[in-house]
Amino acid sequence: MKKWIALVVIVSTLFSCVKENTNGNIDNYNRQKLLSNWVEHSIIPSFIALETEVQAMQTIKNSFANSATQDDLNKLKNNLFEAQKAWQYTAMFDLGQNFEDLASFRLFTGNYPVDPVLIKEQISNINTTVDVNFNSSASIHYQGLNAIDYLVNSDTFTSFENKENYQLFLSKVIDALLTRISQRKTYWETNKETIINNTNKTATGSFSVMINDYISYAEQELRTAKIGNPSGIFPTFTTSKNPQNVESYYSSENSKALFIENLKALKNLFYGASYDGSIVSGSGIQEYLIFLNSDITIGNQTVLLSKYIEKNFDDIDVAVTILDDDFAKQVETDNAKMIALYNVLQDFIPLLKTNMMQVLNINIDYVDSDGD
Repeated sequence: MKKWIALVVIVSTLFSCVKENTNGNIDNYNRQKLLSNWVEHSIIPSFIALETEVQAMQTIKNSFANSATQDDLNKLKNNLFEAQKAWQYTAMFDLGQNFEDLASFRLFTGNYPVDPVLIKEQISNINTTVDVNFNSSASIHYQGLNAIDYLVNSDTFTSFENKENYQLFLSKVIDALLTRISQRKTYWETNKETIINNTNKTATGSFSVMINDYISYAEQELRTAKIGNPSGIFPTFTTSKNPQNVESYYSSENSKALFIENLKALKNLFYGASYDGSIVSGSGIQEYLIFLNSDITIGNQTVLLSKYIEKNFDDIDVAVTILDDDFAKQVETDNAKMIALYNVLQDFIPLLKTNMMQVLNINIDYVDSDGD
């Protein structure tokens, strides 16, 4: 563990060497244009896409509740996968919400691993007169997309004796998920002008909050949840295998695809690309860093910070390409490759968290315990 800590210190020290060179320019970059591009072309469209997929899932489960055919079950599985992909783009930002509200979206819609024991308890105890509590802290373990993954992709339906209870619980989980998604989409649509116009870089400024959410998401979701936890790097740094901790465990053949979608969401906002791909290069973090003309010195080489971040995105692409489509299988058969991807991500996070934030002159507004 001492060697691990030493490595982190070395990496952090390496990335702290940043030379900001604005050639005398002041920071008058058009952050309003950037925020408008993000909100109008990425965030709101991604919520619309997610809502659409879950609405389709709701229609199918209504049919499934009446007939419970294998065809309907297969349709639910397909819609779930599409919803899981769309979720990767929506879970990043919760601007204007307090911590509990943040948890009520990211954790209450996409937390994993879920708890099969709690899910089965809910199914056993459910009835038509008492609502399931989807607002307690414990409920993150029996609701959301990964709870649906358990319900439709494990053997729960075929093995559970009380099919009516199972169908009722599945219905309630999907309904609760759709409610949260619709509420959050409405928040962004209703408040978009206020968000876009709040361009200052104080702790409450839209750009400051959103860039912090961006980095927190990369750190806690892309790096830790998707790779660090199943590979065993987190929480004990022992690299013990935890394949049950991969995202979408009961359809783990999709886990790599979900990682790639998550990475694409981060790339889109960096490069200024839109959710649907119609805008390839718009206002984003890369353009802002180029405007500031900031350099980073690595050893004896000085390069543009924006180019070095781009290189790190490419390094992540290379590291994930060699992995099995099924991350649970990858952990079991060759965990070293998962750890190798984690190490690439571990280099990437301080680059954003230290170097990029220093150049943008924005403070980190969240606390973690991993020493980045």
